[in-house]
Amino acid sequence: MDVSILIVTYQSQDEILNCIGSIYKNIIDLDFEIIMIDNASTDRTIKLVKNQFPDVIIQENKKNEGFANANNAGAKIAKGEFLFFLNPDSIITD
Repeated sequence: MDVSILIVTYQSQDEILNCIGSIYKNIIDLDFEIIMIDNASTDRTIKLVKNQFPDVIIQENKKNEGFANANNAGAKIAKGEFLFFLNPDSIITD
């Protein structure tokens, strides 16, 4: 595994699908995993990602642990040689 892409979410249903879709569309010739760490969202973030991107690894926090703690939790389960921290409102382009 080359890269683990870590995305911390909280109430991110309006942005996350575009973010993850852009990763799959534009990252080529690189072995990667996507780890989404959700900080206890009450919107449809988790459900939308599970339905549209079943390969995404989802860490569901029971309470909002904060951005840094969520990234640390994702890093603990990451298998990539490198970690790429990405915000859910980011879009990867060619």
